Amino acid sequence: MVGYCLAHDAWGEGYATEVCKRMMDLAKGYGVHELIRPVYLKNTASCRVLHKCGFQEDTEAEECMYLPNLCGGRGACVRLKIYRLFLSA
Repeated sequence: MVGYCLAHDAWGEGYATEVCKRMMDLAKGYGVHELIRPVYLKNTASCRVLHKCGFQEDTEAEECMYLPNLCGGRGACVRLKIYRLFLSA
């Protein structure tokens, strides 16, 4: 699974795309054949990053995931999009 979290002042600078590409290179080096990334439906910036890196939207998760940083820190259960990338050898 691929993941990243950036401080607000780093958003829009291309760091997430760069990190994602480096994680893909690292995964290939370890012989990983598939990467999966769940994304909060409303996080369109992360969806764009994954598309730029070649990930394809697979399906929406039927279960919710608790994200503690939503709703002013009270947290919320949300539905997720699932993105996948199959890595070539």
